[in-house]
Amino acid sequence: MVLISDILIDAVKQYTANLESGVQYCIKNDKGQTVVDLSGGDGKSSWTEHKGPNQRWTVEKHGLGWYIKSVGSGKYLNVEGEVRDGTRVIACDEPMPWRVWADDRLKGIRCVLGVLCPGGLRLIGGVDGGYRIVLPDTNQNLDLSDHGNSTPGTAITLWSQSDGRNQLWKFEKG
Repeated sequence: MVLISDILIDAVKQYTANLESGVQYCIKNDKGQTVVDLSGGDGKSSWTEHKGPNQRWTVEKHGLGWYIKSVGSGKYLNVEGEVRDGTRVIACDEPMPWRVWADDRLKGIRCVLGVLCPGGLRLIGGVDGGYRIVLPDTNQNLDLSDHGNSTPGTAITLWSQSDGRNQLWKFEKG
């Protein structure tokens, strides 16, 4: 007998990101085309890509998720305060695991796996392309604020998952 939970767990395995530990990536927003940047020492913004070390990140596998670490500062992607819509994403010394899902493979899937999978994974398909960077056990995604505003310095925050491209990110090697 095939259990629906087994089918869904197999689906989750197919849709996780194909990232490599230790490889340097630029994390670029699909809509705004700006990148996660630590310039100015605030550790809280996006910026036009210039290939500096403050815009390069390595990923480290941690359980079902990833630690995302700045090449320039050695700090990790984390959140400033309570986990809720609008909380700023920052870099700090404390690592935080993130789930990274290949959104293009999730198109058409609309299910909540909190009961069927460990960790309360939530998969909601939407637009094609990019990755979703999600806090485990929540529906909070990395989000380029103001609906993907491409103005340099636009905040990167947490926001409930939506179909918007402002929540999709590309991991570009280099």
